[in-house]
Amino acid sequence: MIDDMTVRNLAPNTMLCYLKQVHYLARYFRKSPAQLTPEDIREYQLYLAQDRKVSVSSRLVAMTALPFLYRVTLRRERFIEMLPMPRKEHHLPVILSPAEVLRFLEAAPSYSHRVIFSTMYGTGMRVSEALHLRMGHIDSQRMMIRIEQAKGTVFQEHSFATHMLDNGAELPVIQVLLGHDDPRDTMIYLHLSTQKLKSAPSPLEMFDLAGQSRQERAAS
Repeated sequence: MIDDMTVRNLAPNTMLCYLKQVHYLARYFRKSPAQLTPEDIREYQLYLAQDRKVSVSSRLVAMTALPFLYRVTLRRERFIEMLPMPRKEHHLPVILSPAEVLRFLEAAPSYSHRVIFSTMYGTGMRVSEALHLRMGHIDSQRMMIRIEQAKGTVFQEHSFATHMLDNGAELPVIQVLLGHDDPRDTMIYLHLSTQKLKSAPSPLEMFDLAGQSRQERAAS
């Protein structure tokens, strides 16, 4: 499995996550995952959900390695089709207001921390991306930053995108800046933009105090 992940150039964090989850699965059954059945995987999921009281998101993480293991390494394509997978929970992230972001930046323990946090907020950069940022990634001529090792998410990204949307940026632009392949990943910020929600017209605006609609007034 390690060789399969290596030749496919999976990120080190992803490889470590996959190996951990396969290890936990093998340790629970005390045998190789190659000997397991879909019923065994169902039993393991019930163990996580009922005995361990593990959240849905954590159970999804626990299952992320299995499609790679069985489809790529063990070449058991049909096995994947029979695996029960928990449905992903959808929660809107907490968005800081501009004033809260400013207070956060001003509370940075040092000037260097403030520069890092400001860069992350101002660009939507993630923690893992900021950790890999080097001077050579900064193009001062074009005022651009090359992002590498793009993975993970933090509140800066959510606040960045929401505040961009509040200030008139179009969703396709935000999608490119955040590196989203699927526009549906970017559309979540429509639910978080208070300005977009406030600017949405109410159906009551079609009527005056006398109850006459705009269409009726225009006709008269």
